[in-house]
Amino acid sequence: MKYNRLPLKFNGITEPYLSTAGPYYSKSNPHKGVDLGWNDNYGGQYNTPVYAINDGVVMYVDKTTGNNNAGNYIWIKHEFNDYALWSRYCHLKDNSTLVKPNQKVTRGQQIATMGGTFGYAVHLHFEMWKTPKNWSFNWNDRMKYLVNPTDYTFLFDDQVIGTSTNNKVITRVIGTSKQAKRDTTKNQIEVVGEFLRARKEAGLDKQILGFID
Repeated sequence: MKYNRLPLKFNGITEPYLSTAGPYYSKSNPHKGVDLGWNDNYGGQYNTPVYAINDGVVMYVDKTTGNNNAGNYIWIKHEFNDYALWSRYCHLKDNSTLVKPNQKVTRGQQIATMGGTFGYAVHLHFEMWKTPKNWSFNWNDRMKYLVNPTDYTFLFDDQVIGTSTNNKVITRVIGTSKQAKRDTTKNQIEVVGEFLRARKEAGLDKQILGFID
């Protein structure tokens, strides 16, 4: 399976994972995902595209599954060898959804546009659950399977990261702009590597610049 790609062109974390900051969150009710902001240079307040983080199947679109204040939202299921990731995109702009339930999507495909609901500022609430592959959706399993989205998604060459200290948790994958489809007219070997570190200089104690895809 391919690396998961962060869902925006410009990715700036405005509310971290498990934040307890008021007025919306507390120790007993922490933030269940990461909030990603927007930037005028990358689409504007209400016109910022939201993209699928990886190949997958759309499970729900604007469907109430236990949390009404999410506004317009989309669930996508991404299957890996021994588990599945469910990515959730919330507070989408009205009438901007471009996908339907059971539709297959590809990594980087636009699925909607960023918006705001219930008086919130314009942002994308991005949430992720890691589940068994054969798991059937149950909202009550939220805390059981909830994971930090930034542990499973990466910044690609054509994406931008904000300067806030919140963004230090985002990991960059180097070389994504060099990807090429297989030339079927030639004998080729495909090598798939995960978390291959690229360092500034030789030596295990040198600065890590990112990971090679």
